[in-house]
Amino acid sequence: MSQPRSMLKPLRNALAGIAHFQIAARAALALAAAPPQIHDVLPRGAQRGREVVVTFVGERLSDPQDVLFHRGGLGLIRFEPVDNVQTRAVLRIDADCLPGPVGVRLRTAAGVSNLRLFSVGVFPDVAEAEPNNDRDSAQSLTPPATVNGVIAPEDVDLFAINGAAGETLAVEIEAMRLGDTVFDPRIALYDETGRELASADDTPLVRQDAAMVVTLPTAGRYFVEARETAFGGSGACRYRLHVGAFPRPFAVHPAGGTAGAMLTANWIGDPTATTQPVTLPADSSGDFPVLPVRDGVVAPSAVPMFISAFPAATETEPNENDDQATAITVPGGAAGIIAARRDVDCYVFEGAKGQVWEARLFARRLRSPLDAVLSVRRHKGGGLAGNDDAAGPDPVVRFTLPEDGKYVIEVRDLLFKGGAEFTYFLEVGSITPALVLSTPPEQEARVTVAAGNRAGMLLTATRRDFGGPLNLAATELPAGVSMATQTVAANVNQTPIVFEAAADAAPAGSLVDLRARHADENVKIEGRLFQTIDLVKILNDVPIVQTSVDRLAVAVGTPLPFRVSLVEPKVPLVQRGILELPIEIERNGDFKGDVTVRMIWNPPGVGSGTLTLKADQPRGLLPLNASEGAAVGKWPIAVTATADWGGPVATSSQLATLEVAPPFLDFAIARTRTETGKPVVVAVKVTQTTPFDGPARVELLGLPPKVATTQASVTRETTSLDFALAVDRQAPVGWHGGLFVRAVVTRDGEPIVHQSPSGLLIIDAPLPPPDPAAEAARAEARKKAEEEKARQKAARMAAAEQRRQEREAKRAAASQPGGGESRK
Repeated sequence: MSQPRSMLKPLRNALAGIAHFQIAARAALALAAAPPQIHDVLPRGAQRGREVVVTFVGERLSDPQDVLFHRGGLGLIRFEPVDNVQTRAVLRIDADCLPGPVGVRLRTAAGVSNLRLFSVGVFPDVAEAEPNNDRDSAQSLTPPATVNGVIAPEDVDLFAINGAAGETLAVEIEAMRLGDTVFDPRIALYDETGRELASADDTPLVRQDAAMVVTLPTAGRYFVEARETAFGGSGACRYRLHVGAFPRPFAVHPAGGTAGAMLTANWIGDPTATTQPVTLPADSSGDFPVLPVRDGVVAPSAVPMFISAFPAATETEPNENDDQATAITVPGGAAGIIAARRDVDCYVFEGAKGQVWEARLFARRLRSPLDAVLSVRRHKGGGLAGNDDAAGPDPVVRFTLPEDGKYVIEVRDLLFKGGAEFTYFLEVGSITPALVLSTPPEQEARVTVAAGNRAGMLLTATRRDFGGPLNLAATELPAGVSMATQTVAANVNQTPIVFEAAADAAPAGSLVDLRARHADENVKIEGRLFQTIDLVKILNDVPIVQTSVDRLAVAVGTPLPFRVSLVEPKVPLVQRGILELPIEIERNGDFKGDVTVRMIWNPPGVGSGTLTLKADQPRGLLPLNASEGAAVGKWPIAVTATADWGGPVATSSQLATLEVAPPFLDFAIARTRTETGKPVVVAVKVTQTTPFDGPARVELLGLPPKVATTQASVTRETTSLDFALAVDRQAPVGWHGGLFVRAVVTRDGEPIVHQSPSGLLIIDAPLPPPDPAAEAARAEARKKAEEEKARQKAARMAAAEQRRQEREAKRAAASQPGGGESRK
């Protein structure tokens, strides 16, 4: 039986009860201070070309301000607020909006939410109505239509339609693509007798979702079934089921072409969709969604094609070997199909000695079932390179041509599978530098900056095939917001950035274009944000549903009751040294919550701890340490401070500079050995590397219990130190390798703390005092042992002499006449 579908009601009532309990003005302010969090967007999609009421369900949703869309064609008309755990918005979906899932975020006065998906459809929407678990209770449907439904545990949803003989019916389900939960759907079509005519599960074009195209054999009533593959389900297993006579090809050939080219798309998988003219954008590259259209009817989702900057060819069959290989130019591309089992496609090109090329094949990325293997060889000669799955499930091969001549690139399936849908696009080009920016996955490419405050985040710049420093820039920031950055050094790929909002900045938000450029203006390399967001994960946090965005969501939120600042050090952190970074918290009003402070980013070789400041602690020290190999230089640093203010909130310090320098002093501790109760001197060699003024205080630390020494001092003239150790009789016996020297050099009133490599102190147990009786007993035992040894030796010698004499006697007897045995 189907389960009740009011799964959200208990959650909504519980959360609303908590919200209503917060009746004090201060608590209400706190409740609005943390950014919103979206759990659900309902319905999960809607038809384009109309207005739709959408309900956002989550936490801290009061005072909604805007909805941010990560794709064009949608807009906000107005809000109809409900309470703190849900709000309604009336959205506008343009008639030409691209169908499929769109990333959306809710912005409230407190900030910007996480990302959820909302799917744009092309057909009228119908809400699933229970019960509809069998043919008798099947919900009637008039195609074309899109059903918004839910699969509860062990649930089966059936929809009845009327069909004509020879009519082509297409069915597609969006489930896993909605990014709600692990939901592996299966769809099927039955006739009036209950006979299954077709089914689909995990169609490559729609990944873990399913699609099918069926020609109806007779006129009559048919039933479309949707369920979870293993009869699972939950209140989160929502779907959008598209049913109608729409074009639903599963692949396209060619799978790509040259930017600006006019192509004829040959649709594969749907007998009613054959060809369609396509013009690829001239100013674009990479994936391009193409919507199949037949007689004005559009498919509910696109088929991706690849746009190349190079001339593109199409394979010519047969091309299974070097003699038949399709000729291409490089740089260039080619579109092909591994059309049958054990099919192999070969491409031949002319090359010159020393040329370096990169061959990339796009198949799974374009939703093809092809698991491609790519190999390069001399024409009718030996292999040069090969690859499988270098770029996710698709191959990439780099190779250098050893001589002038012809070369062959071969494409095949890993398991030698093939079929009409096994399409691909091959691109061969020179090594091109690339630059991509990203943020930590848990931040989901969003940041909220409280008015009059700051917010920091870690930015990663991934360079490919180039080096050098980078400059960062952001455009389309909200009014009153600025971004502070420093040049990203050539030897690192991460840096902290800090956004700051003016005290009078009003709540606002935008999708910011974040870019990086090579610091040398003569080097024309630029990159931008490309952030993958994990939506659904399975065991061990493995993501199985992801989406990507190319803009950073930035919002100005309501003021927070605290600010954090760091005091920029006047002195460096030296290699193998430590530094305590002064932190200051400014609290407003009666905020008494704990504030936890940590570094946003540690320079190479630098480690850091955390600092928690209570209500009565306006300042504290955040510990930093540098390894022996810490990178020397001046580095940007900032700290983030988090607290609970009606939910998790964060702010940041200003961007400051930390210098990492070589040590002023080096110490080498001599290996030292002593006994318990016996004093000893530890000798330390001192090497001056950087001049400094005044004496430096020096301590020998890491001593075992019951061992003590005194402090010392060094000046720029000191070359050695002796630490006299007092070793108690109860000091632990053993090897103690934790000794180290700590020296504090003071400059500009601030300490520069040095620490040496570890040294070794060995403490032995003293020998016991002599015991005359025991010594006499041991001497007597030694004497007896020696006498016994001599006796045994004499016995062995006597036995040996006796055996010798016996042998001599036998030989003498044998030499006499008649002696020995007679021979017969």
